Amino acid sequence: MMISKKSFLAVSLLVSVHFLAQVNNVGINTANPTQSLDVNGNIRLRAVPQYGSLLSTDLVLVLDASGVGKRLPVSALQPPGKYALDDIYSLVATNPYNIDITGTWATGSSVNNIDIGMGLNIVIPANKDVQVVINYSIPLGLAVESGNLNCADGVMLYYGIRFVKNGIEMPAGSRKFSYPRGSNGVKMSTVSASYVERIINNTSSDITVAYTLNGYLELQGSTTASPCIIRYNMNSASGLNYNWGKGTMTAQLYKKDI
Repeated sequence: MMISKKSFLAVSLLVSVHFLAQVNNVGINTANPTQSLDVNGNIRLRAVPQYGSLLSTDLVLVLDASGVGKRLPVSALQPPGKYALDDIYSLVATNPYNIDITGTWATGSSVNNIDIGMGLNIVIPANKDVQVVINYSIPLGLAVESGNLNCADGVMLYYGIRFVKNGIEMPAGSRKFSYPRGSNGVKMSTVSASYVERIINNTSSDITVAYTLNGYLELQGSTTASPCIIRYNMNSASGLNYNWGKGTMTAQLYKKDI
């Protein structure tokens, strides 16, 4: 039986349409595929390239409850609704910082902005709910080079750390202690504290928050010894710094989606 060219083209077109409709969804071990590729069984991938590190632009493949694949950025791999560790910042003091308190101080005098070189700038990611946990430990006390080891007894009331966020004191992170008058030897202590804060960044841009530790002194009376030095961070920039150690400051950030 002869088939005209028009009939042949019509049959060919119908076969092509039917074939394309079949390849839109391909099933393996299933007669009713619901996705472009529907595999009823395990899969195995061979010769997948291996890399030594992740990039911020990398994506991972996960399956939903029905087994349908979806891709996510690496940063999204955290339990829904739970805080996950985002970053850790740390700082170790490199030098001692001194203030000479020789002189006369009126009642109620205080020095609360001593720059001891300890501060962290942390980044709050865009569109995230973040818990910030800060810990610090700062040694401080009378320097051995002072005129005598009791020079601060008649003038020092309290010493400590003033905790500052973006230039404003956060009292929950500040600490002060009575100065140990009357004892012999180097009068030193260590100020330690933890500070926790929740920051919600509902903007589309990262924001930077500056946390700073300032030395704090309350003074009253007078001392004629010169110098009479209160020292922060460590006893010496070199050596083992026994008894003192070195000042440290750390910040941990835990984030979740808003």
